[in-house]
Parts: sequence; C-alpha cells; structure tokens
Amino acid sequence: MHGKVTDFTTGKPIPNVEIDVWHTAPNGLYEQQDPDQPDMNLRGRFYTDADGTYNFYCLRPTSYPIPADGPAGQLLELLDRHPMRPAHIHFIISAEGYKPVVTQIFDRTDGHIANDSVFAVKDSLVVDFKPLEGNPKARFELPYDFKLASFEDARKKGMKGATAVAP
Repeated sequence: MHGKVTDFTTGKPIPNVEIDVWHTAPNGLYEQQDPDQPDMNLRGRFYTDADGTYNFYCLRPTSYPIPADGPAGQLLELLDRHPMRPAHIHFIISAEGYKPVVTQIFDRTDGHIANDSVFAVKDSLVVDFKPLEGNPKARFELPYDFKLASFEDARKKGMKGATAVAP
C-alpha cells in the first residue's frame, strides 16, 4: 500500500503524518479475538516522509461477521440482515495542526460491499487492489491518497471531518 497525504486546501504534501493502520487476519479475526495471534498482529504505525508519501506491506483484507450473539445480533435478525462486514482496512491519519481522520477503506471485489452490516461503506472509500508483478513480497498494490484539513481551515469551512480520497 502506498500513497501521499496532502493538505485539503493547498494540495501541498504533509511530512511526518502518522498513519495508524489495522485489519483482521485471513481468518476474519482481530488479534484480541484470536488467542492464536500475537498481540498487535496486523497493526502498524507509519509516518510520511518529507514529501508526504508513505508505503508499507499489508495483507489484502477479508470479510468477517460482527458478533451476533448480543443486542447487535438481535437487531440485525429483526431487520432480516446478515452480520457480515466487507473486507476493509482501518486508519487513523493524524498530523500536528490538522484535524485527524478516522476511516476505513473497502475492497471493491468483496461480496458484502453493497450491504455492510454497519452501513460504513461510502463510494469514496471503495478501492481496487491492482495486480503487481516483479515484487516477491506482494501480489497486489493499493495506491491511496489522504487529504487532511488544518484545524483553521476546518473551522472556517465548517467541516466536521477531513476526507480520504482515492487517487
């Protein structure tokens, strides 16, 4: 996965942006749900370089069910809905002087993309994993850019949050 973080208003790259990322294992479980996974598995914290770029290796995410044995499951059952979340990667993007972004991006090819049990999928957050050749560590690449609004610009424009924008 790779991309750039830029200022929402000026388009200038933002250096030293913290990118906190996490997703489930291929079995659909986060590490705190699975005693066989080590603590902090499939979680990472990365920083953009001087020109706002970032890159890291991650797994292609998988869909998974939310716990359906409590009130959420009862509500989904009453609504005749399934408990499945489409494959996604979580992010918290933050930089000094900027409004943080907490978001997820979703794999377009997932069968649950059109009916996420928690209604989190937005068109701007749907991504395409592209085939990658010539890299023995990866079969796909995922380019994705983020834009952050400064606290000042967000206040001026009445923004409740900044955006994540696919290239």
